[in-house]
Amino acid sequence: MKSIEPLNICIQALNDLKAQNLLTLDISKSSNFSDWFVIATATSDRHAKAIANNVVEEQIGRAHV
Repeated sequence: MKSIEPLNICIQALNDLKAQNLLTLDISKSSNFSDWFVIATATSDRHAKAIANNVVEEQIGRAHV
């Protein structure tokens, strides 16, 4: 059974920093290492790095709660 909580954390982290063109794909039936594939765009390299860092920080932060 797949958990949707990490996906929700990821989406919220992307929205917090205004990521654009968010696309979420359910790959659970074709992958044995992941349930979701998330794609988003940014307005610049700096924006992309900030978004990526925010997703990682939020996932780590919520894992310890």
